[in-house]
This record gives sequence, C-alpha cells and structure tokens, in this order.
Amino acid sequence: MTRSVRRKPTERRLPFKERELKRLLRHAYQPPLRPQKGRRLRGGGEPGREWTQAEMQLLGKVTDREAACRLDRTVAAVAQKRHLLGIPSIVPAFRQWTGKELNWLGKLPDAEVAKRTGRTLYGVTLKRWALGRPMLNPKSRRWTTREDRLIGRYSDEEVARRCGRTKGAVQLRRSVLGMGKMFARSRAWTDAETKLLGTAPDREIARRLIRTTLAVTIRRVKLGIPALRLDRHQWTKREDGLLGKLPDGDVAKGLGISRAAVARRRRQFGRVAVPPRKLAVSRWTEEEISLLRKFPVNEVARRTGRTVESVTRKRQQLGVRLAAARPGPWTPRDDGLIARFSDKEVARRTQRTPAMVRKRRYALGILRMPRAARWMPQEERLLGTGPDDEIARQLGRSVVAVRERRVKLRIPARSRARHRWTREDDALLGTIPDREAAQRLGLGLKAVKSRRQKLGIAPASQPAAPWTKAEDTLLGTMPNRDLAEKIGRTVIAIRGRRKKLGIPPFNARSAPDWKVAAHSTRTGSGRLRRVVKRIPARRRTRA
Repeated sequence: MTRSVRRKPTERRLPFKERELKRLLRHAYQPPLRPQKGRRLRGGGEPGREWTQAEMQLLGKVTDREAACRLDRTVAAVAQKRHLLGIPSIVPAFRQWTGKELNWLGKLPDAEVAKRTGRTLYGVTLKRWALGRPMLNPKSRRWTTREDRLIGRYSDEEVARRCGRTKGAVQLRRSVLGMGKMFARSRAWTDAETKLLGTAPDREIARRLIRTTLAVTIRRVKLGIPALRLDRHQWTKREDGLLGKLPDGDVAKGLGISRAAVARRRRQFGRVAVPPRKLAVSRWTEEEISLLRKFPVNEVARRTGRTVESVTRKRQQLGVRLAAARPGPWTPRDDGLIARFSDKEVARRTQRTPAMVRKRRYALGILRMPRAARWMPQEERLLGTGPDDEIARQLGRSVVAVRERRVKLRIPARSRARHRWTREDDALLGTIPDREAAQRLGLGLKAVKSRRQKLGIAPASQPAAPWTKAEDTLLGTMPNRDLAEKIGRTVIAIRGRRKKLGIPPFNARSAPDWKVAAHSTRTGSGRLRRVVKRIPARRRTRA
C-alpha cells in the first residue's frame, strides 16, 4: 500500500489555464501583473528611470524645457522634480514693473509696450487697467470748438463728412451736448391721421399715412385706442341671442367661425350648451350595397351621398372586399403616351401606377427625357453675345444648358447694361407709383424701388377713394379676393369695410342651413349701413 504525499497549499497549482479563467470569470477576471514593454515612465511618483546626481545639478540652471530636451524627459517631470528639491526656476514667475515701464502705459499702444518690455499683451493691458489709464487710440481725436458749432446746424451725415468722422461719433457727440432730438425724422401727428387709428389694421393705416407699422402701433397704444382685429369675429347682440338656443355647431356654421369660438363665447355668458340634433340615418338599399362590390369607397360615397366613414364601416360589417380595378394589357395607344408625357401623366390617363408605367418604359427602351441636340458651330458663336436667357430663347434651349456650355467653352458672360440714372429720372421717383415709373423708364419694378429707397424718397400713395353705394352692395356676395379684383381695392380694406358694416362673410351667406335677409338704411350722419338678418332654417333630415 503506497502512502500518498499531500502537497502544501502553497504548492498547489490550479488546473485552469489563463484563457479558461478568462472565459469562466468574464468581467471579474483580472490579468496578472507583468512588466510593461515599450517606453518607460518618467518623472513624478510613477516607477521609471531614477534621477542621477548630474541630472539634478542641471535643474535650476536652465529652463525646464531645455532641461527636458537635454535629459530626454518631459517638461512636467522636470518641473515636478525641481519643486520637490526646492530649486527655484531660472525664469521668475513675476517681474516687477519699473518706473520707465509704467510711464509708457497709456502713452504708447499696448502692443508697443509689450514689445519693449518683453511682456505679454494681456499682462500690459491688465496693468494699464489697474492704474486706471485709458487706452491710446491714434484714430480718435478730441472735438474742437469749430466742430461743435457744426453740430445742430447741419445733419449728422454732413457734419461727419466735413469733420472726417463717422455718423455714430457725431450722434454720440450730439447726445453729449444735449441735442438728442435734433433732426428727428418723425413728423407730428395731425387730427385727421389720429382719427384713422383703430378704423383699420395698423398695417393698412401705415400704408395710407406713409408711416411705419411700429409708429402707428405706438401712437394707437399711447392714445388708448383698441386695435381692429380682423382675424376675430365681431359679435353682435343678435348673434349673442342665438347662443344657448341652438347647437354650437349650427351657430358656428351659420356665422362662418369655429365651433370652439362659439363655445367660448357661450361660456362667457354662462349659458348651457344645446345638444346637437341627431340625423335620421337612412337604411342601405340593395342597389347601394351592390355598389360596394363594384367601386372603391370614394366612388360609392360620391354616388350614394354618404360619408367615406359610413361607407367603410358598412363594407367592414358585410365583409365585402374593396373592388380593385385591374388595368388591361398595354395597347399601342398607351405605348405612344409613354414617349410623349411623363410617367405620372401616363399613369393618370391609363389608370395605372407610376411604377407600372416606369416598368413598361424600361421594357420598351424609351428614355425618360430626350437627349439634347448637339451644339452646332453657329449656336456656339452666339454664346456671350447677350444674356444667357436671351440666347436660350433664341436657340430654344434651357438657360442652364446655355450657361453650362458657355462655361465649358470659357466664354465670359455678358450682363445687361446698367441704367444710368439722370436727374430727370430721380425727379420722377415718388411722384408716380413705382410700377408706372418702371414702365416709363423701361426698367424692372425692383430696380425702381431700390433706387427710390436708396435716395430716401417715400413711395407715391394715392388717397383711398370713398366707398360707393354699389360697392357696399357687393360686400358679402362673393369672396373678398374676387371682390378686390373686381372693384380695385385691397382684401384688407374690403374685410375692414365688411366688419364695420356688420356684413357676414361670403361663406356664411352661402350656408344652406341659414337664410339671410339684408336691406340698406341711412344713418344719421348720412352713411350707408347695411343691416343683415340671419334666420336659422329648419334642419333637413335624410329620408
């Protein structure tokens, strides 16, 4: 019987290799420490190359950067070792300012002082700020008595031109001298202009008075005049009487506004909402049910006069599948359309999808766009002789094609000759509308408007013509945009006039569930006022 020798715990070896341990322990595995290869660590408390006596004697005699280069160490390691040994740096951290250097501050530019003293520009600036000395600006100079006399006699632009200064500097000097309100461009408000505030939107008033919208708004708010909001409905007593008596949806449809606006107005009066009336649902007939198997949902809804939701719901209840119309085979007529029109247009005409048309075009070998014709020598001679758009119009090509061909041949572009403005042309600006001036001078509207704004000339505005009886009669009979084109007024002016007379919009008058009775009367001041009565009709139920 052999006696087994038990090994000591220290001599026991694990039956696992390092790869097996890494697989079993996964993220808890820690590899054993091994000597690192490559570049050794230097400096600090990290293990690395030890400092010799000759290396330590070099510290403090040269700069840290130079010592790092000589000893093949980092600058941080050299500085840390020098601090541990208590050796001061050869470059002092702070150098005292001398009297000569302090005299230069404020008398010379900061960059010049930094160059002479060997300091940084930031350090020179901080020292000058600490002494409270202003920065030397060779471009600025003091105002003389002669220049101060010019301020107030001439405009800021003229003073800046004569004194050789900027307009901002002149304005600042004028404020210092207490002439802040001199040469104010704003003109005083007249009584007639003040009466117009609040009668129309601020934008329309500004256009009539040739003022800015901000100036009109500030003047109106200062006088406490409420703004005319055309985007909000102006409620009348008769309309308020309908709230709580009819459903909110019927009132909203009759007045041409949203249902939420009606509900908000009704809650302000504390009235209870009237439940909407239920429509009598008609039964589906056999003929209508047969249509579900033949046509799509939209077509069935159009033929039966029902909603798309009700048709879809009925089709789902009966389990009827949507009828899908399959196009027949391609005919020679259909193939002829592919070469003439786009894929989308061919799909619309042949009742097919664009993908089917594209697939058929690929099968026939037809390109989407015909290739451009080759450039002839006589066509290339025209390039550069005029603007690209005119050359493209003559050759029957696109502007992009003409421009690319001209650039490829390195032919310079030729722009249209600029118009030379004369005194007679400038005198014409502002006296007539810009469009008419553009027609007389043979220029574009944008060029005339830009020239007028550059000269600071206000646009010519024609006073608004008074409203006639015939124009008031047309209000509410058609959309505002159509009426504006018919009578030659703006949409904003028509909307404001209609709101002022209490005339409902065109949608309210054309609603089928409302009857509108209107008659014209004369007020005490002689103005024509149109009184409109809205009478709710009975709700029609579907049989």
